[in-house]
Amino acid sequence: MNDLFIQDHEQLEREQEAAAENTAKQLRINFGVTFSTPEGFEVLKALQSFCHDNEVTYWKGDTHETAFREGERNVFLFIKSHLSNELRQKL
Repeated sequence: MNDLFIQDHEQLEREQEAAAENTAKQLRINFGVTFSTPEGFEVLKALQSFCHDNEVTYWKGDTHETAFREGERNVFLFIKSHLSNELRQKL
């Protein structure tokens, strides 16, 4: 009976991993659809600037501002990580 439980548990883990992979693939597709249009790419460029992607986030003498700016940057890095290589190269 213990082997049956282990097999069922392993099957459930495989199914959960497959579902997570499918969700990640769909999310990547959705990001591509959203930002591959000319309008979406304009929004992406605005977010890149607003979120300090190409700037130093350190704010001398203000650790709270530094942390805040780094948080903004992390949002853009999350978006960027879901883009195709082609879109990332255009940035």
